[in-house]
Amino acid sequence: MQYKLSGRYVWFTEEVDVHCITAQRKFEKKAFVFDAEEIGAKPWLDVAKRIAFKNKKAGKLIKLMNASARASGDDVSKWWVVAHNVDINKSIAHVQATKMQVAA
Repeated sequence: MQYKLSGRYVWFTEEVDVHCITAQRKFEKKAFVFDAEEIGAKPWLDVAKRIAFKNKKAGKLIKLMNASARASGDDVSKWWVVAHNVDINKSIAHVQATKMQVAA
């Protein structure tokens, strides 16, 4: 039901870590840097506003998901999404996650 309301996306962040994904915290992380314009990434909050405007039920779900992410320590204003697969070869750099930089 969640995906029907909010959609399916490939998610990107400007942050070094994503706190709301606790199951993945024990893995070694590597950051891939992409040019947002080249891959067609849009800021999550812009996409969320459009979805919420069209569907009140989706808006409530998105508000709840964003609140949960913020409570975990994430900054949803630094999230980007695309509605299609992104070729890893389009990355412009890769670095250790502790030294991640974003080209946006």
